[in-house]
Amino acid sequence: HAALDSPRIRRTVHGEWTTTFYRKHSVSKRIWEELQSLYL
Repeated sequence: HAALDSPRIRRTVHGEWTTTFYRKHSVSKRIWEELQSLYL
């Protein structure tokens, strides 16, 4: 699905996933940023 591959859509999906992740796991911002630097 090419439309889903646009950067804007990906950012939106990622943002929503990140919010859900924060809510479920209460991960601190610093730890989350370290994870992002490792995996993104």
